[in-house]
Amino acid sequence: MVSRTATEDRPLLAATALFGVCGVVVALGMSLVETAWIRGDLGGAAPLLGSLGLAVCLLLPVGLAVGLTLGLVAGGIRAAAGGPLWARLRREPETDTVVAAVLLGAAVFAVAQAALVALFAARVAAAMARPGLAALSTGLVAGGGLVGWALVALPLHQLLRRHVASHIPRVGLRSVTVLGLLALGMVAAVVLVLGSMDWRVLRLGPWIGLSVQIAAVLVLGSMLWARQTGWSRPRTLALAVVLGVGLLLGAPMAGRRDATVAAASRGGLVLPLLISVARSLGDADGDDYPATGWFGGNDCNDESPAIHPGARDIPGNGIDENCHGGDTHARLAKARARQDARPSQRFDGNLLLVCIDTLRADKLGVMGNTDGLTPNLDRLARQGVLFSRTLAQGPNTPQSFPAIFTSTYPGRIPFRKQFVGYPQLEPAALTVFEVLSQHGVQTSAVTSHFYFKPMRGITQGVASWDNEGATNIKDSNKDISAPRIVPRAIARLEQLARAKQRFVLFVHLAEPHSTYVTHPEFPITRRGVAGLQQKYDFEIKFADMWLGKLLEGLKRANLAGSTAVVVFADHGESFGEHTFYFHGQALYNEVLHVPLVVTLPGPRAVHRVVEERVGLIDLAPTMLDLMGVPIPDRFQGMSLWGLVQGRADPSFARRRLGAVLMPYPAWPRGQQAMVTGRYKVLLRTTENRLEVYDLQRDPREQQDLALTQPDLASRLKQQLLEFAEEQM
Repeated sequence: MVSRTATEDRPLLAATALFGVCGVVVALGMSLVETAWIRGDLGGAAPLLGSLGLAVCLLLPVGLAVGLTLGLVAGGIRAAAGGPLWARLRREPETDTVVAAVLLGAAVFAVAQAALVALFAARVAAAMARPGLAALSTGLVAGGGLVGWALVALPLHQLLRRHVASHIPRVGLRSVTVLGLLALGMVAAVVLVLGSMDWRVLRLGPWIGLSVQIAAVLVLGSMLWARQTGWSRPRTLALAVVLGVGLLLGAPMAGRRDATVAAASRGGLVLPLLISVARSLGDADGDDYPATGWFGGNDCNDESPAIHPGARDIPGNGIDENCHGGDTHARLAKARARQDARPSQRFDGNLLLVCIDTLRADKLGVMGNTDGLTPNLDRLARQGVLFSRTLAQGPNTPQSFPAIFTSTYPGRIPFRKQFVGYPQLEPAALTVFEVLSQHGVQTSAVTSHFYFKPMRGITQGVASWDNEGATNIKDSNKDISAPRIVPRAIARLEQLARAKQRFVLFVHLAEPHSTYVTHPEFPITRRGVAGLQQKYDFEIKFADMWLGKLLEGLKRANLAGSTAVVVFADHGESFGEHTFYFHGQALYNEVLHVPLVVTLPGPRAVHRVVEERVGLIDLAPTMLDLMGVPIPDRFQGMSLWGLVQGRADPSFARRRLGAVLMPYPAWPRGQQAMVTGRYKVLLRTTENRLEVYDLQRDPREQQDLALTQPDLASRLKQQLLEFAEEQM
């Protein structure tokens, strides 16, 4: 009698062992790839070995789990193929038809259930004020769907068996054909969903890396299993388990090297995702900050959720709430920096304030761009004052606009609740429009965006705010609103001209904001990421075209000779310069560096480029100074009116300027940044990662000096912490 191999006797155990070992081998290979990928952020042999150890410790358990799972599946299929069920399916066409009908019924139910829940969540639950109630009601609807499926399951199965499954050609097995079609349908659905949404915010890199790892294990395991190698013996499984457990226990040791963890988190492929998962395991108090020493964690008290690096320190209470090395002493520093007190030239006119949302500074022609995207804004800049180094204080609309209108850093603004996507201003917040209104200036705004609703408090102090046509967040991001905003803004200018009262009019053009839409005036000719960037560029060109129409309307209203025009952006946009796309996730210059143009009317218009570093936090004091209104002491910004008039102000050279990313549900990772002199220091408080850049030599922030100059990094970090405690 011919002897049978171990693989034939025990296909399930043999496949599990073989694929488990393949998972370990692929994980080791992926570890080498990860180490090579981040080598630019490390220097010397020791950091590289530490990075390799970290990669192995994190990737090997994943590879082992992937291998064991694939082995169980492969072995189960092999066992089923040689078992009674498989034989019955091949022998009995009617049984094969019944199984195919069951699979089709499950697919119909899955699609119907997904559509029901998605429709309810989008149309009903999204409008509920309480998230808990929205979640509960969505769960009840999902449960109702299950009950409905139970009621129709039998008649649906009979219908599918008679009229669908029985007509599928029996090439091999009908059930296998259905499974293949369902798999193709799932892939098509994923592609369709990703194609209809802003896929950039998903950060698919780690998932692509894991998919590659799974595919590699599957290919290697299948090849070896087909050759009936000795690797399939059960003792290899025990070896893989011992190796995996040993390295898994060693992971915390590798994870204690903060510099290694920081480099892997920043530049790795799959490692950023795995480090994030590992860090969550070391967060005992649930405040999103792991304990000190655990994969770069720096929570000095992991038993209290009120104490962590992102907390606000209360001066003088003897508690180090923010883990910065001691309690902050009470300070009575004035919020707004001292400025040259020489009298300013008086301006008696009006102010047109225009924001072009999500506009990067480097897209302007006057900033060196040669694509001709902003001819109207460039013309305005050449007639007035261009602030070439303007920094936003927040990385997205709901954090930047409150900082602009209140001249206050986001972390200091009185919000009703901070950890939300769109925080609401407390009535105690003081906006620039409130101050203007108190001094007799007519305040108006014309927008059409879901953010500018009275419930958010952002409209405080504006006597007439026209937000007609605003939709929900999803539709606003795909809206073409400038064609309806600009005509209304021009009509408002004509009304203000007839009233003969000094005014400030705010206009918001949202077009460059993702999701980018196409315009017939500017057809898209590129594909992929290049096409995405072209869409963004043409959105800018479209907004600039309507800016030109607005300026023409200002002339037709006979206000051009008496109205100053200020154009700015609330934040910029990222296109993968630091692995991020979109905005609201980081404080790099592609998101924070924004245009700011101030043009005075008529003979007062003088062109100059101001190279002093300024912030959008300075816009409100500048508006008040320009309109001759006193600046409240609580405003943290500095007036740029002296710079507009050509007066040198040495206080700007000595100044430190900051930015804040407050954690919010879609991105619960707080950050702080500060620019001082030629350096920018960025602290990712949640991940305990410090980055330092020399903006003079490295304006694109590609060379992190924190990895090579620890003394400089330590000094700048201390300055950032002190500045954040006092100002941000």
